[in-house]
Amino acid sequence: MKLPLSLSRYFTKSFLFWLSVFFFGILVLIFLFDFSELIRRASTRPHVTISLITQMAFLRLPHLGQQLLPFTVLFSTMFCLWQFNRNNEIVVARAAGISVWQMLTPLMFAATLVGTFDLTIINPISSAFMARYNSLNEKHFLGRSNQFSIAESGLWFRQSTPQNTYVLRVGYITPHKLEVKDVSILEYSDRDRLKNLMNAELGLFDNGDLLLTNVWTFPVDGNPQKYPSYRYRTDLSIDQLQNSLLTTEVLSFWSLPKMIHLMQKSGLTGHKYRLHWHSLIARAFWLITMVIIAAVCSLRPIRQGRTVMLIISGTTIGFMLYFLKDITYAMGQSATLPLTLAAWAPFGLSTLIAVAVLLHLEDG
Repeated sequence: MKLPLSLSRYFTKSFLFWLSVFFFGILVLIFLFDFSELIRRASTRPHVTISLITQMAFLRLPHLGQQLLPFTVLFSTMFCLWQFNRNNEIVVARAAGISVWQMLTPLMFAATLVGTFDLTIINPISSAFMARYNSLNEKHFLGRSNQFSIAESGLWFRQSTPQNTYVLRVGYITPHKLEVKDVSILEYSDRDRLKNLMNAELGLFDNGDLLLTNVWTFPVDGNPQKYPSYRYRTDLSIDQLQNSLLTTEVLSFWSLPKMIHLMQKSGLTGHKYRLHWHSLIARAFWLITMVIIAAVCSLRPIRQGRTVMLIISGTTIGFMLYFLKDITYAMGQSATLPLTLAAWAPFGLSTLIAVAVLLHLEDG
């Protein structure tokens, strides 16, 4: 029997309603916990106000909500199906010749729409909010103002020290040789006024110094000068340059391909950005898997008992799969696993297991 359109709409509306309820409740809990943690961190910083703490907690909310979206789908689907089961709606649908897969199709379609909306709309908003959050966190809690940006002209690093503020631009990095090519250094006074510009063909990091080759200096209050070599004192190193790159959480799904291209152009691999891009797409599809896992644990008739144990089992399985995703992601970042396998293996494995178990229950 074909699933009636009215019944499909009913299943979809129920699923989206409980998803909204669970998601809003989880966001409130996240906000309260994060707000409390920020208050604790601000207890030794009198200059941090309640309004700033509230702003920072709000800015991080979309990112944390995205991280917990698969669990929100899992819990809301389990509760939704449990409600159907308690009201004998599933029994009636099965008696009318409607299969489990037909009942789950509207829920999986809705989960696909939610995943797509999260990937294309919410993710860019979350990334912009996280960029602002990181800026406030570094300024008010970490006490540093190092900044990084990347463009077609190369990598740009801004560093403030008690002595001075300078901006370092490098066109290309050769990490294994500790070299940077096409180097520019802009030095600023304590009032952020440019006081000197330096251009060099090559730079080599050596014990806290940057050894520059074929250097031109252009002081604002003097004449240009050329030096065959020049030793510039800096706190930066090759490792710091690579580690200070933008975190993946501040880059949206749409901006990641450009970032990967610019990284490769600058001599860096961009491996973690490619992995993150694949994992974002996999997470959107993973919501469908969460619907199937919830069905495995929620479609058992209530009169057969052990419903609570099945729900607990489903929750445990969901957390185990989440930890598996974190493990494979870490292995992908360290290049222990191939990039595609690290991003898609948790989704593929959990989907195969969930489908196999549901098919077994359906046949039984």
